[in-house]
Amino acid sequence: APPPGLTEQRRSVPIAAGRRSLTPSTCIPRAAISPSLCACAGSTTMAGEAERRKRAAVVVLGDIGRSPRMQYHSLSLASQAGMEVDIVANGGSDPHLSLRENPSIHIHEMKSVQLSGVSKISGALALLLKAAIQFIMLIWFLCFKIPRPDVFIVQNPPSVPALAAVKVVSWLRGAKFIVDWHNFGYTLLGLSHGRSNVIVKIYFWFEKHFGRMADGAFCVTKAMQHELSQNWGIKATVLYDHSPEFFHPASLTEKYEVGYFHL
Repeated sequence: APPPGLTEQRRSVPIAAGRRSLTPSTCIPRAAISPSLCACAGSTTMAGEAERRKRAAVVVLGDIGRSPRMQYHSLSLASQAGMEVDIVANGGSDPHLSLRENPSIHIHEMKSVQLSGVSKISGALALLLKAAIQFIMLIWFLCFKIPRPDVFIVQNPPSVPALAAVKVVSWLRGAKFIVDWHNFGYTLLGLSHGRSNVIVKIYFWFEKHFGRMADGAFCVTKAMQHELSQNWGIKATVLYDHSPEFFHPASLTEKYEVGYFHL
């Protein structure tokens, strides 16, 4: 049974190539964000359209088309909470048609930062420059390219510089700051650099420091919830990933089409 306050989102988001076979089908517990958002989940009051609709900004420092969980969050906020949703993410794969056709969802595409030339000279310098450029881009988009939201929901990882940028902008614009923990960024970085690497240690401090500054948090498993609570001092609500209703074994026709287009 889902946790109290959790409502299942029944709309479907496709599984992008290269992702896991299961896609989340849960929406965001409104009370986990803030009581004010829960209270205004009807989008407009009895005073009519004169009242400003509540807004949420969903931030993904990556390809939104390959982030089915964040797509579900966006659909849930728009369809169930009646909010205007601004998605700020990198380009790449197209998100599901239901997002692109939803009049309450607005997608703002950032360019991906590529520093292949610098990385050949110094990998550490390339990481630093990339983080600095991404930080500036995020500040610009979140401050000037979208209307002021009531809440920011950011995907983690990547932690650097997303958590710091969203925290700064949430403070400047008077909005809530929510982190959706998909994994721990420092552990992924440690796979290629080693846990004892100074870059990984700095990343760990950054992720923990800014993660603890959030107004609320979600995570994907109870194990992660326990780790965040015991060792990070972060109380997170678990939102499980579930396969969508459209997920089914491929038919012979679908298998043929997939095989044909990948020859």
